[in-house]
Order: sequence, then structure tokens, then C-alpha cells
Amino acid sequence: MASKTTFITVGSIIILILSAITFIFVPALAGGSADQAQGIKPFGYYKKQPIEYKENSVFLSMLENTVEQRQQRGENVNDPSVFYSSLNEAFNATALRMYMADQVKESGYIVPHKAISRVMMQSFVDETGAYSPKLYNAASNADKIAMQESIKDELTYQQFYYDLFGEINYSMPSANTLFGLKTAKSEVPFIASMDAPKKAFDIAAFSVGAYPPEELKPYAEAHASLFEKLNCSVITVSTKAEAEKVLKRVKNNEITFEDAVAEYSNKNYSDASGNLRASYNYQIKSLVTSEDDFAALLQLGADQLSGVMQTGSFFSVFKCNGASTKPDFNDLAVLEGVYNYVTDNDIAIIEDYFMSKAQDFASQAAVNGFDKACENFGITKVTTDAFPLNYYNNPLLNSNPMDVEVLAGVGANENVLKTLFALKDGEVSSPVLFNYNVIVAKAVSTSTEAASADFLQMFYPYYTLTFDQSSASQVLNNTGLVKNDVLSVYLEEFLAK
Repeated sequence: MASKTTFITVGSIIILILSAITFIFVPALAGGSADQAQGIKPFGYYKKQPIEYKENSVFLSMLENTVEQRQQRGENVNDPSVFYSSLNEAFNATALRMYMADQVKESGYIVPHKAISRVMMQSFVDETGAYSPKLYNAASNADKIAMQESIKDELTYQQFYYDLFGEINYSMPSANTLFGLKTAKSEVPFIASMDAPKKAFDIAAFSVGAYPPEELKPYAEAHASLFEKLNCSVITVSTKAEAEKVLKRVKNNEITFEDAVAEYSNKNYSDASGNLRASYNYQIKSLVTSEDDFAALLQLGADQLSGVMQTGSFFSVFKCNGASTKPDFNDLAVLEGVYNYVTDNDIAIIEDYFMSKAQDFASQAAVNGFDKACENFGITKVTTDAFPLNYYNNPLLNSNPMDVEVLAGVGANENVLKTLFALKDGEVSSPVLFNYNVIVAKAVSTSTEAASADFLQMFYPYYTLTFDQSSASQVLNNTGLVKNDVLSVYLEEFLAK
């Protein structure tokens, strides 16, 4: 099977160029809606300095740049998850910028007036591109002072940025930057070689969720007491003292149990009448926090009351309404309860069943062919495009399959990747558990063609720059200097509204 087309396009390179420019250049006098910014809490702090969503703030400028970049990449910036990601990205960029500016100031560096003037002159040019004193004199003093301060802040920040990441010549990173980390001559060919070999696979998947109910019967019968249903009502309140008060009133016939349900109970575990909702023995055992309390509940006779029992973060009083109901394992509803219990507490039983089934499939596939085995087992085969061994989806390499549901997230699973890429062409794998499926794979084809080193050379500097910036933000976030409240402010100020 042929390899996917090259994954980096000219369009994406242009976007990366724009990203590099907009990260470094924050426009002077950046606009923003004062109405939007009014009253929004800080998204966090660098040291004790708030990082705020307000007009002309660095954070708002960073956010505008981030949103613009995402729009250029075709993302829906009105999608809540995309907007949250944009806020977080802008916050990290702002905090990093504040840290870098601090470091430069602590070094004693002062931006020369000539440097400020050189940048400022670029804003006052005529149609020929030459500096125009007339345009400069026409600008108000307030605007020129604000512009000078903005340029001064920008150049202060850039001094540290270039030392750390390297100067971007003509807005384009290269291997020849004066400062920052350098790219070794053999680095790009080595990265390019990682894009091979690429392999394509046939995949058969056995869904763990398709476990036959009848297979549960032997297990259910061996653990029948777990699936008896208590016939109880319950009153649930917030404190032990309140529960004791309610129990005393019911015992003294000051109020009926049913009226106490209506007056006191928060009904976290009951219906409106107080009847216990999750009433299987295994459910009640996990509800009460004491083994002794659970044993006491099982001993209650009709119309008897329990003592006060802790139930999660609440306190409850139970009343037995009658005898327990024995389970009928011919009832599919009862078997569903058994299935729920097994998936939560003994999932290995289901996994072992499908591993055994998948092993039979693999044996048949090795002898009779993959397609024939799929036919015999009623499996719909899925065939992937060729992809490389790309652990955690490094963006410099072709990605793991995005259109094969049973392999969703495979890039983060070392065991599955090892199983797949150890196969020779035509070889069938042993079963492997992944994503609530047991899968069997057959290697269909192998391509040894690596990515083009010449093409990779074009965009590799942009990715290394992005990696460096991301690493710097992570290091800063781990210093204790930054307090990130983006999630809580987003939920309160944006999502809730």
C-alpha cells in the first residue's frame, strides 16, 4: 500500500512563518474591547503580577495573535475547547514574556534610545518607504510616547528571547542564527530517517462491550449473594448529628419514616418516596463505609430501622420494607447488573474471554488467511494506510492513523506499537488488548522510503523553535513563579455565560 502524501504542505509552512512572527512581534497599542474585558478576573499570576484580560494588555495581544493563528489553520475559534486552548496558550506566552523581561532588567540592560528610534521610524514612512518627518510630526505626543514605551518593552523582551532561542533572520529561523540552540548537520537526516519504515495493517477487533450475557451465568451463580436486592428505604442527610436527630424522632413516633423522608432527606440515594435506588448487595456494600454496617443491614427484619450509617460524604438511616429479592439469572436486567459489577470489579473475566476468542481467530488467520478468519468470526476487517512508528505523534513524522477508530490514541500505547511494528509482511500478531477491544493485526506492506531531508530542512527550524518555547513554558510553570487559573476563570467567566 502506498505511503500517505507528504504531511507538511507549503500552506502549513506559511502558517508556521506567521506563527513565528506573531509570537515575537506584539503590536504597539494593541486593540481590544473594553466592554469584553470589564470585570473579568485575572487568569493567573506571574509572581504577584496579575495576567489580565483587559484593553492594551500583553495577554490580550497574545490572545489575539493566538486566535488569528488558529483561524489561519482552519480551526473553529468559537468552539469552547479551542477557545480554552487559546486562552491557555496565550497565558503561558504572557508569563514567559514577563519572566524574560524580568531577567533582562535584573541584568541591568537598558534599551538604547537609538534602537527605539530605529524601530519607531518604521511606523512613519511615506509611499516610497522612506522615513517621513511630516508623518512623525503629525502624530500626537501621547501616541508617540505610548509607542516608545511599547517598543522599549518589546526590545527588552527580545534581548533575552534571542539569547535563548536565537535571532530569526528575515522572520525565518535557520541553522545560521547567531544565538540560541544550534542544529547539527546530521540532525535533519536523522529525523527524516525516523519516518521509515511505514507499515500498513489489516485489523480485526473484538469489542469487550459485546460480551454475551449467557457467559455471565456461571460467574453470577457462584456469587449469587452479591446480586440479591435489599428492599429498603433510606433517609440521607449531611451530618451525623442531624441523622441521629431524625432517627430519634422516628423511634419516638414523633414523625413517620415516610414523612421524615419528605422533610429531611436529600434523596441522594433514593427516589422521591425514599426507596433505595441502587439496591443490589454489591452496590450497598460500596455505599456504606463500614463492613459492620453492611452486615447489620443484611440482618434487618421487616419494618426495622438501622442505626446511623455513614454513606459516602453523607449519613443515612435505613428502613427494611421486607425480604430481599433473590436474583433470577434468566432475567436480562439482572444479568445487566452482573455485567456492570464485573466491568467495575472483575474485568479480567471479560478480557480473558475475548483474548481466548481472538487467539482462536489468530490461529485460523495464520492457517486459512485473515479474510477467511474474519468471515468465520463475523468480523469487519479494517485496513490502515501505511504509517511510521511514531510514539506520541511527533509532528515531524507522519501521524498515526486518524480514521481507524479501533486504533484511536495508539501513538500513546507502547505495547500496541511494539506488537504492530514487530510483524513481518504477511505475519499475524498475537491478540493485544487496547481501547476496550482485543485486536489482532496482520502486516500488509512495508515501505522503507524516508521523508525528504531537503524538504524537512525547510520547516524543521520552526518546529524546533516551537518545541523550545513549549519547553521553556513548562520549566517556568514548574518553578512556582506562575499560578495558572485559566481553567477556573474560563468556566466561570466564559462557559457559564
